[in-house]
Amino acid sequence: MGNLLKTTHFTNEALIRRAINANLRVGTDAALQALLDYAVNERMPAKMRAEAIETISTWSKPSVLDRVDGRYRGAVNKNPMLVTTKASASIMQLLGNKELEVRVSAVRAIRKLGIVKASPTLLGLLKSDQQALVRAESLKALAAMQDGQISEAIKVAIADKDKTVRVAGLELIGKMNIPKELMVSLLLDVINTKTVPEKQQSLLTLGKLPIANTLQGFEGLLQKMEKGQFPPDIQLELAEAIDSSHSAALKAKYKKISATLSPDVLAAEYAGSLYGGEPEMGRRLFYYGKVQCMRCHSYGDIGGNAGPRLNGVGKRLTRQLILESLINPSAKLAPGFGVVTLTLKNGKTVAGILEGENSSSLTVKEGNQPNELIQKEQIVKRVNGASSMPEIKNMLSKKEIRDLVSFLATLKED
Repeated sequence: MGNLLKTTHFTNEALIRRAINANLRVGTDAALQALLDYAVNERMPAKMRAEAIETISTWSKPSVLDRVDGRYRGAVNKNPMLVTTKASASIMQLLGNKELEVRVSAVRAIRKLGIVKASPTLLGLLKSDQQALVRAESLKALAAMQDGQISEAIKVAIADKDKTVRVAGLELIGKMNIPKELMVSLLLDVINTKTVPEKQQSLLTLGKLPIANTLQGFEGLLQKMEKGQFPPDIQLELAEAIDSSHSAALKAKYKKISATLSPDVLAAEYAGSLYGGEPEMGRRLFYYGKVQCMRCHSYGDIGGNAGPRLNGVGKRLTRQLILESLINPSAKLAPGFGVVTLTLKNGKTVAGILEGENSSSLTVKEGNQPNELIQKEQIVKRVNGASSMPEIKNMLSKKEIRDLVSFLATLKED
């Protein structure tokens, strides 16, 4: 099967993936050479050449799971120096390839294989490649290989025109050979002036620096939070950074300020999940993540019907209500999807499906009886039945919940 890479003119992805994987499993020098020859072959599809490069990068210690069908294959260990020596020249050659996928895979392979002699070329890519992804991956490779020019590389990254590269640089600023006081000053400047992703990463990096250098900066940020002047879209990172600082005093102060901003303990705890998420990451969680939203909810023409349809949810509900529905689903019932029990002033008890609600009344359906309109002024006690929706806070991190809220808030069309 592996020999197909040398002879076939087919470009069928499934076939090529199996041939690439077969060479990995055969594991001979000839099989490695077949992958290298395929990777540098300009006539082959860029996506499959990239797959060949990534396969080479795992050559000495491939995953115990098969790259194609996911079956357990067992551990394999080969001498990493052999593949590095044989593959270095070909992979370095691919750093100048015109295809983005090929260049990115080559940079990642150099990082995994530790091809140190490629460092000057990587620094060149960081400074001049037209694609931000290549520049960011080049920086990560230089950092992973502990290159001597990492301080210069980080400076270049922080000044990049693309925010994704700048964020990658900010993540690594702790590796720069500059005084910690200067690092803190740079990070605080970013927190006060740059884009949301840069602010978020700067806060996380700040939390990793010595508390002796960062304490004053954190105190200033907490003062802003107390005055209601701290951006809500980076509040989650502030909490995480303070937690990383291991300062009991800062943690206590953050908790005290959070409690004053909201009387609801749960709402205060998750306030950082309201803004600043990545809608695309939330979309992936919604469709494919471990919470499996589509099993119960429908959107468009797909999904289940056990929960409310989510078309237009971003228009119907505020972010606060979207978040509440995720972390405390029994707090409010969606019409037609929850049971409510009401005790009225006249002593009567009404229990049934909540079919509708507005500021002055509820519509409740008891069994097969017609809908009953009940004025709220007549209600002495109301108990919402437990929602069948699982509490997402037990399944997702606060960041993942933030991403999901950000995605749901974009669903404006009915």
